[in-house]
Formats: sequence, structure tokens, C-alpha cells
Amino acid sequence: MELTGGPFVARAITVTTVALITGAILTGRTRRTVWGAVQRALAMVLVAVLAVLSVAIVLNAQNQWYVDWGDLAGTNDPTAHATTTGGSAGAIYGATPAPRPSASRASLPPLPSPNDRVQTFQVTGRRSGLTGRVVVLLPEDYAAPAQARRDYPVVMTMHGYPGSPDQWLDAPQGRERIDAAVTRGKVAPLVMVSPQLDFPKGTDSERVNAPGGAQVETWLTQDVPELVRSRLRVRTDRASWASAGFSAGGYCAAMVAVRHPQTFGAGVVLGGYGRPTFSGRHVLRTQQQKDAYDLPHLLTTTRPPVALWVQTSDGDPVSYAGSTALAASAKAPTSVTLVMAPGTGHRTSVWSRHFAQALEWLGRTVPGFAVGGAAGRAA
Repeated sequence: MELTGGPFVARAITVTTVALITGAILTGRTRRTVWGAVQRALAMVLVAVLAVLSVAIVLNAQNQWYVDWGDLAGTNDPTAHATTTGGSAGAIYGATPAPRPSASRASLPPLPSPNDRVQTFQVTGRRSGLTGRVVVLLPEDYAAPAQARRDYPVVMTMHGYPGSPDQWLDAPQGRERIDAAVTRGKVAPLVMVSPQLDFPKGTDSERVNAPGGAQVETWLTQDVPELVRSRLRVRTDRASWASAGFSAGGYCAAMVAVRHPQTFGAGVVLGGYGRPTFSGRHVLRTQQQKDAYDLPHLLTTTRPPVALWVQTSDGDPVSYAGSTALAASAKAPTSVTLVMAPGTGHRTSVWSRHFAQALEWLGRTVPGFAVGGAAGRAA
């Protein structure tokens, strides 16, 4: 029995309604004895449990967290199957530039929190005019004197909607997954950059440049990279920059990589989709504006030299159609690795597990993230 279908939700509401009526009758007819008090208490507990269950099922139907009872219990087969379409990811990058000269590091200003791995910047974008927060997770050895001349690759992470820049530290276990992959030698130490995505805060921007509105794409692809390069010891070549996101952030990660391959050489898409899906008013009004953010259309017409790692599930109606369309549209030099995880829903526990796999893919595929490569050596 599915947890997401309309008939099941209707049945759950019916059962709860019957339970409420039955509970009211039983409560009114029990005698004023100890046993009667126990009966009334049990009836109230049963009604409360069924009411909570009904609300949970309705919310699950709206958000597609769990596909069925097997997904909820964790008994579905989580084995993912990967296929690659388009070109070969390894052929996209060519020669990886050497790290920038160490002399430029001397002019870097001090960090907001010099002794912490997590840094928070309040930034006003020079090009977008937007003011927002950017949360940064530094590598464990960033402040070590022995690494003072080392530059690091960058993963820019995008949260879902609603969400905040801090979400990547906790919800998909970004910090834990990165540290584990680095410790196991699967990916080079890296800087994780998580910018604010919604302007005004709480607005579903879909991260586009809204005609006459917030220029969120400019903020993400110009202002935030400019901040990172001017404040941190990071690589500047595109083979050392990747985007990553889940749900609405997954669309954003794919969008910035597809539309700005000169900045982002790769993108990790977890439960994302292929076209903007605004929760409110659709700010893209003309067909030309919509086509500009239609990623399957762009893959077909522009063929950007990027590699995308795209996770979805046949049980995730939010991402399945858009993710498979991305894979079907890929033509060389674009490379799309589609990771199909059957029987899983649209939630952070699924994305956390696959983010660990995506980090290994970055280390194997994208030169700037290779362990022991140019990005992994001090200059």
C-alpha cells in the first residue's frame, strides 16, 4: 500500500474521523470507575495517535518523503544503478592549471572567525546588489601552518526550499560526509560554500534572475565566487569548482553549471528537477525567459562542457521526470551520470547517502578534486 496516493490519504482521514466519533461515544458511556477511567484514557490515546498518523500521511502525500511502507521501514532495496549519457566526463577539462602564485595569499584579509572551521560572511553583491549570508566550511587543516601555501577546490552547495545556508551543515550531513570522504582518501580536502538563495528571505526565487526583480543567478555565479576568491585560499580554475544541491537546490546546482560552465566544471544534483517550479507566482513570463532556464532544452541547444552527477528515484515524482530528461538530453561534450535509486522518496536521509557517493565521483572524475593532484599540493 502506498503512503503517497490520494486513496490512502482519504482512507486515513476516514479512519481518523471514525476514531474520533467512536472515542467520543466510548468516553461518554464509560462508568465513573477505575476501569472506566482506564478505558477513557485508552480511547483518548488511540484517537490522538490516529489523528497524528492522519496528519503525517497527508504531509507525506504533499512532500513525497516516503514512497511506501518498505521505504519507511528501510526494507526497500537501496542499490543505485548509474548510467552515463553524452560525452566522457574525463575528456571535458583538458589540462588543469597549476595553483595560483602564493604571493597573492599575503593580501587576504582575516577571517570573521579565525579559529573556527565554519565562517559566516554578510555580503552585498557588487553586481546583483543583493545582501545575504554566505556560510563556509573550511577543511580541517586550512589553518595549519604547513598548509599556508595551499589552495583548495570549492563545492558550492544549494539548500532546498524552504531552507537556509546553514542547512547543508546538518540536514544532508554535509560536514560529516566531506570529512569522511577526505579521511578515506576519496576526494581532496575542499571548501564548502553555502550561500543564501532566497531574496527576500523566505521567497521561492528558484535562483533565477527575475525580470525586474532579484538577480539571484548573478549573486550565485558572480558575487559569491568573487567573495570566495578574494577572502579564501581557493583554486580558481573551473575544474576545481563544483555545484551541489538537493531538491530546489538540486535544480539550482544544475542550472549554474549548465549556464556558467566557465565557472563550474561539474554539478551534483540530488532529487532536483529540470525546470523552475515556483511555489508562488511564476516570475518568468515570456517563452524566451522560460527557455533560458529549461535545462533539458539548454543541454540540447548549447551542449555546455560540464559533467553532472544526477540522483533520482522512480518513487520521487518531484525529481524523476526532470532528472531523466537531463540524462536523455545530454550530448557531448556534456556528460550526465544518472544514478537511479529505486523505491526511495524525496528526503535528506536519501540525499545524504548519495552525497557521499557524489564526493567520490568528484574525486575520480573532476581533476581539481583528485587526491594528490595539482589541487592537493602546496604551491
